Amino acid sequence: MCIMSTSKWKAASFVFLLTTMFSIFYNALYKPVGIYFQYAFAVGNESDSEILDDVFKAEILPTKGKSIFFLETSRSYAPLVSAYQKNVINYASLTIRQACAIESAAMHNPNQSVFVLYASQRYKNQANRLLQAVLSYDNVYLRNINLFTFLHGSPIFRWIKNGKIFKSRFLVYHLSDLLRFVTLWRWSGTYMDFDTITLKSVEKLPLNYAGIEREQDGRRKIGAGVLNLAYNALGEQVANLWLNMFNITHSNTIWGASSVETVTNAIRKLCGDRSMCLCIIVIINDFYKPPMHKWIYMNQSQIFGSYEDLEPLDDILKAERQPSPRNSIFFHETSGEWKKLAFPSIYQSVDERINYAHLTFRQACAIESAALHNRKSDIFVLFAASRYMNTALRNGSRFKTLLHYKNVHFRNVHLWSYTLNTPGYTWLKKGELFTSRCLISHISDFLRFITLWRFGGTYLDTDTITLKSLEFLPPNYAGIESKFNVAAGVINFAHDGFGHQLAEKCLIYFLKNYKYDEWNTNGPGVITHIACETCNSTEIRKMPYLKTCKGFHIHDNKLFYAIRYSNWDDFFEPRKTKSVLKQLRQSYVAHFWNKLSADRNFTIGDGCAYDILAQQHCPGVYRAEKGNVLNH
Repeated sequence: MCIMSTSKWKAASFVFLLTTMFSIFYNALYKPVGIYFQYAFAVGNESDSEILDDVFKAEILPTKGKSIFFLETSRSYAPLVSAYQKNVINYASLTIRQACAIESAAMHNPNQSVFVLYASQRYKNQANRLLQAVLSYDNVYLRNINLFTFLHGSPIFRWIKNGKIFKSRFLVYHLSDLLRFVTLWRWSGTYMDFDTITLKSVEKLPLNYAGIEREQDGRRKIGAGVLNLAYNALGEQVANLWLNMFNITHSNTIWGASSVETVTNAIRKLCGDRSMCLCIIVIINDFYKPPMHKWIYMNQSQIFGSYEDLEPLDDILKAERQPSPRNSIFFHETSGEWKKLAFPSIYQSVDERINYAHLTFRQACAIESAALHNRKSDIFVLFAASRYMNTALRNGSRFKTLLHYKNVHFRNVHLWSYTLNTPGYTWLKKGELFTSRCLISHISDFLRFITLWRFGGTYLDTDTITLKSLEFLPPNYAGIESKFNVAAGVINFAHDGFGHQLAEKCLIYFLKNYKYDEWNTNGPGVITHIACETCNSTEIRKMPYLKTCKGFHIHDNKLFYAIRYSNWDDFFEPRKTKSVLKQLRQSYVAHFWNKLSADRNFTIGDGCAYDILAQQHCPGVYRAEKGNVLNH
């Protein structure tokens, strides 16, 4: 009988212990973690196997805000013909329920791409009939996710690297919870669970929504099985908050903490438990569709007391300097974009953001040109959400230039108090405005008619440059933009008498005929209808010469819209400069059709018509912009 020496016994014990520890480590951490990172499997000559494209490397990528996503996070493997452990393959499989969920979404939403994301490397089995069925739809795409690269760069990546989630008792579900929030953070759009069937198109639903799932202990729970975020600042804000809340609520031992609780707590943080239905999110119940984006346009009590450089703009109705009933010009800025505060934080929550007063170069130029050419008129810039001015903004080049003009005033508009005691108040409370697919534009339409009803005066779009004084034009006017429309970009109504009657007719027509899904009806459509009714004619081009308009002056297009919308790019082509300036000789205002030209940039000094007009009619803003360009 051979007795093992003490040294050999110790060595053997050490090897056994090391092997045991490695086995425990592999099964506890590596196995569940590693399965979700990409490996090169030897599939040999399996002719029916084709590796799925990586979601980042594929030729067709998700369209931001216009894609539907499903996530498959299970880690089941299927044996190949040889059945040896080394010859297994991770096939992209689907159950009949999953395939039905995908097909129903693709069938009812043909204008949206449907992406099925597998959270580990998968291969497509050409013989799988369910896969063949869903891939018969041109808008369905199967993709791989490399977990590491997919999460990299997201606000939650640092937390993920600590590996806590991979110790979860519900790993498949919790990864699905995490990835739906990261997916919407990356691309916005719509996430759907696999245990759903889409019954009708979701394309016409107002963006940014979730659904009430149940009530528990008197508190609403918001489900995470159907989520939508728009590709805009509001959607980005909510996506970041969801990831922040996931970090807080995640528990390895509680199944629903990472989904329902994440969504519910995030919405409660945004809105408070009692006012969740007035939130930035549209919470859709079976019988109740509350207002969209209403929250952003309400007066919020922000906690900025310790920041001495922050100063709220005066409310238009409470400020000492009120609009003159005869000589006021109004601009409206209706976007609700929030800016991050300038102090460090791991995650920027809604409480750490502020709605700064902000103007683009075009907007600032429009305001200065109006102030420059209308010295006897007060220029009011109305922000349709609570805005703050800080020292940096006040001293910034654009604002500093505009505040140099004594007739320029920046004001906040609180929608509810602003419309109180007007014909629009009851309508606004119903919330129909906030279901709009063109919310910023429609709030602008609504406010221009409310403003002119309240004060009279002149409304100007912010995509204009005033070329000469409007003070000598007789009151009550608008301008023709085409043979079909009187435009709503320049409107003047007297504050009383016939002018007030016209303003009230416009407002009432807007309220009765508002269309949430149409851009033209609520602006040009309103003023065109009132012009036709007042002039007793449908011949738009003849209106400047008719004697039946009762003092409502419908001006020829040369005064405000000399360059037609179809030729908007002429403003930005240096070779068209002479032609454009010649066409503007009789004009009081140049209009730049921002809906079409918003993304068209110009270079300071390039000699295009817009460059020449800005240099002449908003010289302060132009010099400031030129200085910024040179400094950079």
